[in-house]
Amino acid sequence: MLIEELRTYIGTKGTVSRSCEAVEAGAIRRFMQATLDQQRIAGFGGLENPPTVAPPLFPIVMFQPDLAAPDMLSDGADNPDFDGLNLTDATGLPDLPLGGMAMLNGGIDVEFYRYPQIGDVVERQSHYADIFEKQSSKGRLIFVVTETVYRTTSGDLLMIFRQHDIRR
Repeated sequence: MLIEELRTYIGTKGTVSRSCEAVEAGAIRRFMQATLDQQRIAGFGGLENPPTVAPPLFPIVMFQPDLAAPDMLSDGADNPDFDGLNLTDATGLPDLPLGGMAMLNGGIDVEFYRYPQIGDVVERQSHYADIFEKQSSKGRLIFVVTETVYRTTSGDLLMIFRQHDIRR
């Protein structure tokens, strides 16, 4: 019965969130320097020239909590049951009724449509794309596929990011 209840969540959408700032050259430069990949940096304008577009995964790091938001890590530090699982969960999706099942990362896949450009403001929205069950030698596994769509505020599709979680 659990899987039938979970499947009712497929298609459920989270809230639309907007990046705290527009794409800007300084943030792109710091992002590229953090990769330590000189060839990739050269392809995006190099370190000497201001970049005009950002690397394709850049939108993921554009969503930061407000400065006035509580620090979730500090808030959970005194709770022995705190596992940090929801530190970066800003999907706005309802929690699935999984009764404390452990979560394993089943991987990601990403479809890219266009590079973010200087000045773009990015929005994202997640939804449960699929939920299914498989039997393994260790017992039942539940697979949850969450899809997050990144667009500019003018509606241009940047990328679709799919997270595959395995629950057991």
